[in-house]
Parts: sequence; C-alpha cells; structure tokens
Amino acid sequence: MSSNYDTCILEYKIHAEYQQLMKHQVPNVYVIPSATSSFIWYGVIFLHQGLYEGGVFRFTLFIPDNFDCPRVIFNPIIYHPLINNETGELDVKQYIPNWKRNIHHIYHVLFYIKEIFFQIETKNCFNKEAANLYENNFELFMKKVKQSVDYSNQKLYDNPPINSDDPHAIKFTKMTEEMLNQTKKEMLNKFNNHSNKSS
Repeated sequence: MSSNYDTCILEYKIHAEYQQLMKHQVPNVYVIPSATSSFIWYGVIFLHQGLYEGGVFRFTLFIPDNFDCPRVIFNPIIYHPLINNETGELDVKQYIPNWKRNIHHIYHVLFYIKEIFFQIETKNCFNKEAANLYENNFELFMKKVKQSVDYSNQKLYDNPPINSDDPHAIKFTKMTEEMLNQTKKEMLNKFNNHSNKSS
C-alpha cells in the first residue's frame, strides 16, 4: 500500500514538473519523458546562432527519485568547458549548487542547458582543457567546437545511444524528396481546407 502510494506521489510530481515546463517553454529545447520511466527524459537542443551555431545536440535528463538535482548527459559528447569530455555530463551543480525541491524545477535546468552555449563559463569546469583554450587559444577552441558540432550532426541519424528501443527516444530521419513533396501536399491541403471554411 505504502509503495503504491509513494509511486503515485512520485508520478504526480513528475506530471507537475512537466506542466511547469509547458508554462515556461525554452525556445529551441525539446524534451519528452521516456515511455518506460518517468524519471528519464529525452531532449534535444537546436542552436541557430552563437559559437555552437548549427549544432543539434541530443541529451538525456535523469531525475533522481528523491527529486534532487537532475543529471544531464549529452551524447555524443560536446566539447565545452562545462561538459565532461569522457562522460558527456553537464555540470548542473555549477548553476544550482543547492538544489531545493520546492524552488528549483526541470525548466530551470533546460534554461541552463541553453545558456551554456551562449555564456561560456570557465571556472570550476568539468573540461579544463576546453576552459583553458577558450581563454588562451580561442582559435583552437573554435576549431574543436566546430569538430564537435560536425560530429554531433553526423551522428544525428544514428539510433540514440540510450534506450534506442524506447518509442519516446528522440530519433531523426533523413527526408527524401518524396517525403518532402508529401509533406508539402498535406500542408497545402490543410491550408486550402482552412481557407474554404473561413470564406
């Protein structure tokens, strides 16, 4: 009985977090809870400007069952001072060192994920080499960033490295000419149907 009750409470908290996220949407950052565990969320960020322009980075967010500070793992690993160069983990505690369950929420973490690509922090970093290059050899830093962006985009159409059989895992498919034409046709049909109803 207690176990079922605890599970219901946890599921309710997860649902509340997702509702909060709907109110505080982060532009160009998308997440969806796993189909098999509410405590795993799959995410992707699209970067249209800045040092990491053109990057499409997938990440997985792991929420502890005590609702402590979530862990964020990028895969493929991104070359960034705040991202561990061996594990792909983002240093979330750099942003929120004392996570408080009633104050901090998942959407705070998503805003932070976006912010790290525009405001580069070099103190207390996971990747000291990247921090050092950013400060002392910016040209080489940018070369490694571009390699990281290119590699991530090359891997975009691969199966996700974590739980690839999960129906909610974020997957990308190359659009063929036939698929593009079919999508255009469907959009035009919807537009024409809407126009006919309006007139």
